[in-house]
Amino acid sequence: TAINLNASTLATIYHSCQRELCHYEAGSSLQVENYITLLGRSLGIEYPDKYKQYTISKDQQVILGDAAPYIQGNGLDPKRAKETIQRTFCS
Repeated sequence: TAINLNASTLATIYHSCQRELCHYEAGSSLQVENYITLLGRSLGIEYPDKYKQYTISKDQQVILGDAAPYIQGNGLDPKRAKETIQRTFCS
């Protein structure tokens, strides 16, 4: 049985919960936000949740483009980084 609570936001309290639940936002009117994001927003601080953006978009090329300076700057293996991005965000 479905229950309609008329909620607009699901607030997560742990980063691991945010990672596990943020994909439910795709195609839904429900926003999934970490409580720290909500606290910051209430103080006038906006910071994008890149993990959520990447999870919802599943756009490997955009993610790789954003990550490229960090991959190179930290001497990471580009092939392994690409595989990790694929496994984490695009599967």
